[in-house]
Amino acid sequence: MLHGLPRPTVNVDCLTVIPVDKTAPLQLMAGEGSALQKKYGVYMQHVGIVTVPENYTDRMTLMFPIAFRRLLLLGLEAYDLALSKLERNSAAIERTSSISHARRLSTFRFWKAAMLSGA
Repeated sequence: MLHGLPRPTVNVDCLTVIPVDKTAPLQLMAGEGSALQKKYGVYMQHVGIVTVPENYTDRMTLMFPIAFRRLLLLGLEAYDLALSKLERNSAAIERTSSISHARRLSTFRFWKAAMLSGA
């Protein structure tokens, strides 16, 4: 969806809901098993714990700018998105044994090494 990436899952992670007291109603309206999922095959999932880069809010990208009148959706900038996935998915990536994932894993390791070395 955002950044031209394919949509590999049916959930859209939601880091923050403003105002915060609207988190539960949003989950009811757009969460797993909601009318939204039944109609469009996608649902929103609030992510309680996630590691994001410092000052990520300064670099957020507006999603669907003219699609909604009363809803503002912001997505992580591409590099912030990639960095937010490193810690959360690194163990799962390491356990993957299929060939297609092994190719991605070698790219991931190269990218991670480059990021850690500051290159």
